[in-house]
Amino acid sequence: MTKVKISIYGIIILIFLLFWSAYAGLIFQSSKESTRQTVGSHLMSTTTQIQKSLDYRVKDLLFELRSHHAGVVANLEDLTESLREMETLDQDQTFFYMDGDGKFFDHGGAMIGGLLDMEFMYSAQREGYAIAAISEVADTDVPGVAILMTVPNLPSYFLLNVMPENVFTEMLFECLTVQADYAAVYNQWGDRVSYFSYTGRPVDDELSQSMQAGAVDFRVSPGDNIIESDYGRNFSAYISLDHPKGWIMGLYIPTSYFMPLFGGMIRASVIAFVSFILLVIAVIGLDVYNDFEKRRELYIVSNMDSLTNLVNAAGMQEAVMNFFKRRPMKGYSLVCMDIMAFHRFNSMFGYSTGDSLLRVVGAVLKNNYECAMRVNGDIFAFIARSAPSLAAVVEDKLNDAVQDELGGQYVTMITFKFGVYPIEDSIRSFREIYDGALLALKNAKQLAKQNEVVYDVELQRNADMQKTIETNMMHALTQKEFLIYIQPQFDAATEKCHGGEALVRWQSEQLGFVGPDQFIPIFENNGFIVEIDFFVLEQVLTLLQNEVQRGKPIQPIAVNQSKVTISFPYYLERIRSIIARYDVPLEYIEIEITESAFENDLDTIIPLMYSLKELGFTLAMDDFGAGFSSLNSLRDIPVDVLKIDKEFLKESDTSERSRKIIRNIINMSKELGIMIICEGVETLEQASFLRDSGCDVFQGFYYSKPLPTTEFLKHYLLHIL
Repeated sequence: MTKVKISIYGIIILIFLLFWSAYAGLIFQSSKESTRQTVGSHLMSTTTQIQKSLDYRVKDLLFELRSHHAGVVANLEDLTESLREMETLDQDQTFFYMDGDGKFFDHGGAMIGGLLDMEFMYSAQREGYAIAAISEVADTDVPGVAILMTVPNLPSYFLLNVMPENVFTEMLFECLTVQADYAAVYNQWGDRVSYFSYTGRPVDDELSQSMQAGAVDFRVSPGDNIIESDYGRNFSAYISLDHPKGWIMGLYIPTSYFMPLFGGMIRASVIAFVSFILLVIAVIGLDVYNDFEKRRELYIVSNMDSLTNLVNAAGMQEAVMNFFKRRPMKGYSLVCMDIMAFHRFNSMFGYSTGDSLLRVVGAVLKNNYECAMRVNGDIFAFIARSAPSLAAVVEDKLNDAVQDELGGQYVTMITFKFGVYPIEDSIRSFREIYDGALLALKNAKQLAKQNEVVYDVELQRNADMQKTIETNMMHALTQKEFLIYIQPQFDAATEKCHGGEALVRWQSEQLGFVGPDQFIPIFENNGFIVEIDFFVLEQVLTLLQNEVQRGKPIQPIAVNQSKVTISFPYYLERIRSIIARYDVPLEYIEIEITESAFENDLDTIIPLMYSLKELGFTLAMDDFGAGFSSLNSLRDIPVDVLKIDKEFLKESDTSERSRKIIRNIINMSKELGIMIICEGVETLEQASFLRDSGCDVFQGFYYSKPLPTTEFLKHYLLHIL
């Protein structure tokens, strides 16, 4: 998956998280507010219930007080006795006595309170405080009143002296419409004065302190009925009680109470979030899978050969280097293999059979060797353990497979060539290994009797030399580093110069003297031989024209034209363009064409030879007898001269069969009116044999080596126009 896709997915997830965070915050705030409103309404209901309960108790108490005539009593004992008969009153702490100084005493005479103005009591009764009765006590040393408190409706320190805390707190719990684990009553200073727990367990100090702190905060800034508790994840609710004035009831409410209120929204949001994340993961996973599949398909299309299912040229480097990541290079060889003349196999048996052959070869290599590859066409490569006669083993396996899969008739029609690069150490680049194997294969293909070439330093040295030659060849042509030498030819009867053959030599400024056996094959392979052949032709025409203009004698000069050159497009047009610039009788220019040039495409070459003949050139067939179509060539091509292949002459020293062939070639040529030249004459015995056999012209080191043109003109001026 690309970095762009990853970034897009990251941005989408980030945006969603931001929106979800905001949404979750809104849900939480909304849920919290909803909870407060809900609990607040319950608290209001609770407050109403408490007030009603207190009012009922007051009414009941007033009714009983009236029935007992407790308005004015003679003394405290009478009042106490009268009140004890009231079933609705607590018998221990129901009333107290206030003397004339405003001090409060219980009915036993113990002081239980501070000062309180009597006028305040009457004022409180008029304002609606639940004071059931103010009974005057006449029989006291200090005038005072006995005050009957039905509810704790005076300042906080009267509460426990008016109504026991358990009675009051339980009464409050009876009125609660909110589920709470714990309830407590706090005075206006935040002190807890009573508590009650549903569980019956004592409240721990941390919870108590948290509740007390919440009560103080609520007392300071009333108006919010519910706040979060610092203790755990629960909530604390606080009710401001109107009676008694300034008192607070705190409730400790568990989270479970709130969950039904907003848990659904939270669950929905969590489910939505998880669903989205799963969806994003699924989309990303699907995209990653699709991306992987696309890359795999692209890899197969671009790096695999569809015919053989082997790695192709595009995937070679990756495949080879991945193979060597798992093991050391040393001890292995990269082998490049070519099916020779595969185009001929296709022509003979059809492309379908040719494809079958490629599949068989691919299967053998894939099943027996590491990292098998089809480089292109009929060239394969694979990695194998270095071993002597590696190519012979591979070839046997290939021939057996071809015979089994296609038939024995095809085995004799195919030949394999191998280039082997043995890896000597584990520090080699793919380019070095592959180029070395290709170089070895290239040399193997040039050898007729050897199917395997193993790369070595000498092979590389020759390759480097070839590269240097190709780098400098155009510079050499423009700087006139190519020189013309002429090897004289001699009449067999008179042993006088008959003419000569123009040869090219290279005196390089950078490389020194470069022999023709070094650069001619290279030029034939890369096509530069065309320029060299035309260059030699022009040099010979220039030489002869200069001699003619000076009135000097000239003789026929043979000029080689390779099969690459005569196949050059517009060959005749270029020949005509060249000869038009020179005033030389063309019968003195002998065009030599090697016999191998006539093996293929006779329909094109034969008309070309007739055209050259019409222009006035003398035609010679070089290396006659070296090829396989000699007689056919003589039948169809209008040659004037035959040059017998020098290999026949070498063998004639020891082979009577070769002597007979030479004699018959000479006799046949005389009957056809064709002049015979034998090159490579190096000994007197060879010259004598050729003369006795009727050969017309000799050429070879026995008579003269190739000479610079100046020396040739100086020593061999034999024929004058």
